[in-house]
Amino acid sequence: MKIVVFSLLLTAYCELTTALKRKHFYFNIDTTWREAQSHCRSSYVDLSSLDSQDEITAINNASGLIGSYPDSWIGLKKISTHNWQWSDGSHRSFVNWENGQPDESGNDICTVVQDGELFDRHCTDSYSYFCYK
Repeated sequence: MKIVVFSLLLTAYCELTTALKRKHFYFNIDTTWREAQSHCRSSYVDLSSLDSQDEITAINNASGLIGSYPDSWIGLKKISTHNWQWSDGSHRSFVNWENGQPDESGNDICTVVQDGELFDRHCTDSYSYFCYK
């Protein structure tokens, strides 16, 4: 029993420290979701994944802009109706959709963040983006 409890605590600690150590980088370059993902994967880890309000705050700080910033790609992508997946394969349940979102239909739908709220957009649109390391 002690081993099980220890294992659960260790797993929770590792997840927490991973989230706390993640650093986000903002790129004010308009590009498609796939191009942004390619850049993030080649120079960082991936497009940013968010798992808490603290990560939203980190994204806001990473933009370096006072007040609001433009729609910016993050790593959340629609893989089927009502089924979304983070591009880094993580299993985060925190999704801070703006009221009325997601509202795009069809395939090839990705996610932007704007002032801490998430919106769905067509992956072929061009926006700035966030990577993490």
